[in-house]
Parts: sequence; C-alpha cells; structure tokens
Amino acid sequence: MDEDCYLFFWDLRSSKLLGAYWESHSDDITAVKFHPSKPNSLISGGTDGILNLYNLLEPTEDDALLFSFNSESSVEKISWNSGASSDQVACITHTNDMKVWDVTSGDAVVHFSRTAVAGAMMRSNPDAVHLNECYETPKGNGKFGLLACSLSGECARFLQVTDKNELKPRAIFLNDSPPSVIQTAEYMSNENRWITFDETGLIRIWSLDSSSKPIVQNSDARQLSKITEKRSTRFKPYSTEKPN
Repeated sequence: MDEDCYLFFWDLRSSKLLGAYWESHSDDITAVKFHPSKPNSLISGGTDGILNLYNLLEPTEDDALLFSFNSESSVEKISWNSGASSDQVACITHTNDMKVWDVTSGDAVVHFSRTAVAGAMMRSNPDAVHLNECYETPKGNGKFGLLACSLSGECARFLQVTDKNELKPRAIFLNDSPPSVIQTAEYMSNENRWITFDETGLIRIWSLDSSSKPIVQNSDARQLSKITEKRSTRFKPYSTEKPN
C-alpha cells in the first residue's frame, strides 16, 4: 500500500518539532497512547491493522520499534494495562473485536470477537453490539474491563476479563431516560467511575463500587448537562510535507 503516514513529536513547551516516524505504518494512524507510568513507551495503531510499540529513548525509528502486533482488522482504540505481571495492551477494532497482547514477550493473550462480546452481554444479535472502551480494572488485578452497548441504546454493560481469560458480566448500566447509544466513554480509575457521552448529548456519571452488588442503580447516574449541537468549519491547523 503506497501511503504517506507520519507520526510527529512536538515539545509543547516550545512548539518545537522533535522528530517523526515515517515507516512504521502504511495507512492512517487512528490511535496513539503513552504508557501510564513509562513516558518513553508509546503504542500506535492504524487502519493498516498494525499496533506498533516504541521505545522513544532510541535514536532511530528502526531501533525504537520493539514489536508490531497484527490486529487483522482496523485499529480504533488502544488501552494499556500496567497492573499485570507484565505490561499488556488492548485494542478495539473497527469490526468490534477486542484483542490483548503482552508487550514484554510480544505474545497474544486473548481475543474476543463481536460474537463473544454479544454472548457475554446476553444479546442474541452480534451485529447489534458496539464495543465502546476497554481499560485497566481497579486495584491492579492485571485484567482488562470492557464497556459495550447495544446499537438500540437499550443495553450498556460493563464486562470483565477473568483469570481464565473469559469475558463475564460485571455491571448493567440502567437509566430512566429514553434509550440512547453511548458514543464514547472515559473511565476514572481513581474514583472507579465511568463518564459516558451518548448520541443525544447527555453526559452521565456511573459509580462502580466493587464492594456493592454488580449492578449500577439508577440513582448512581447523574445527568450533568445537555449539550447543544454546534456546527463549525473544520480546518487544518498545519500542513506537512514529506521529508526529502
């Protein structure tokens, strides 16, 4: 595939361009994520299906590239898990699969297809299931969690990877509002809570107290605000040129 895909690095304190990687991806880069406690470890993913792990301390791109993982799809989102015995990285693909790798050994850990996620959610139609976000579960148990919802907006569930690498239900997100599909979500690990943003413009906070019953009650969801849709003209903040 003949594509120009670059990963640039800037020093935000001075707006100085520090360098770039030119050869690691062959199609659009869709996600990048720094390790939560190792700032020199970076993972990137793209529509070429590849996740690349870099050590940014190395002077060249060839030396910096430690592993390349093949998702066999198109990468949409990336998450780190530093609570395991060795660091792990997970991705959600544009075909709604979840895959996990061990970044120390480079080995694949587990793969959950859209059908498997639908089964864990107790939904009969895999095509009606959407994977929103995967994240590191609290208290450093070394396992990933997954937030997934139905495309009808009637069902949103928190699933957890068990010690046997099985996907099991952990909580059901309930609310009294009309059904609405969750567009994106953010996990607040310090408070063990989710913030969800749905297609109607509602922002909700959900509590996940691990000591309570594994169902999030209606009273735990607080509607913070309703967002008014705004249209804006998109523009490119800068242009890039291919290096000589």
